[in-house]
Amino acid sequence: MRTTDALRIGRSLRGKGAEQIYPFARNMRQSLQIGRFLQGFYEIAFKERPTFEVNTTLQDKKPQLIIAPPQDQALRIKQLVSVLRRSHVVRSIALLQINEDEQSLKQLRSALDQEGVPLAPLWSAAGDGLVTTSVERIKGLEFDACIVLGLEDVESAALNFTLNRAYVALSRPARRLALISNEYPSLLRRVDRDLFDITHS
Repeated sequence: MRTTDALRIGRSLRGKGAEQIYPFARNMRQSLQIGRFLQGFYEIAFKERPTFEVNTTLQDKKPQLIIAPPQDQALRIKQLVSVLRRSHVVRSIALLQINEDEQSLKQLRSALDQEGVPLAPLWSAAGDGLVTTSVERIKGLEFDACIVLGLEDVESAALNFTLNRAYVALSRPARRLALISNEYPSLLRRVDRDLFDITHS
């Protein structure tokens, strides 16, 4: 815009019944179940109504919260990956770390390797085996299924953008979403309990 003429047109329409609210987008990438969960999470995390509508044409399973102590998480991930790989709708699986803790991810990869889980190279966004990376490295990408780690630490993190990272991680899968935490994340305690399933290890 090079002049203010467009602002004059908008001002002349204001208050004359010409206002129309358009939603930002209809989320067609994801299943209805993941879309509804994202709406609930968005409202709690950002304290405002979500700006997108859900895809009502694609049905799949609800997101799943798995509460497991750190020493059991590699085994639970192995079990999840095994089940997901047998699904005819899941071709790509990513394990996403909300923070970028290289040391803890390397330790988890070592435990997964001992469990016999094939792994893609560290931090890669694709490849043979389970993709293991951080949110910062996969912005704009999507996977059929995601396993998200670190949601329990989001509210206590000193970084203001951690909530945004969490939302990016949760919005990467199209068909299946699993969250693994060592405790019930306080953020999820305020999300409608009907929007996700809980399993205790």
